[in-house]
Amino acid sequence: MSLAKHHLTALVPIYHWRGARPWLIDLESHQTGWLTALSLQREGDICLLPLAWEAETPEDSSFYARQRPYPGIQTDALDSTAVTLTLAQLQQDGWQINGRLTIQFTGTDTDPNFQQTYLNDLWQAPDANKQ
Repeated sequence: MSLAKHHLTALVPIYHWRGARPWLIDLESHQTGWLTALSLQREGDICLLPLAWEAETPEDSSFYARQRPYPGIQTDALDSTAVTLTLAQLQQDGWQINGRLTIQFTGTDTDPNFQQTYLNDLWQAPDANKQ
């Protein structure tokens, strides 16, 4: 007699970063900030070219509140000539721009309801009684 065991499994993408990390990922858990980068792809590979970033952003000045982050007085950004030259070199190596990615970083210490906040972002099955 064979007893089959059933295991619940799920495929979840996990991104493992090796080597140099974007500066924003190195913030402490009590800091907040954002990073805007160009996303480039080549033969199934993806790379990010950071354009502008800001740390220690107050809650009301997040990139969501401003709609789009533009380099300003307190924002660090790459020089436009440096970006143009870098893009030209990457495109010669076969990289193509496929979009812009804006990442907001909120440390766990800055959000008192951290666990509840990310649980609210997860997909949940519709309740049959509410239909």
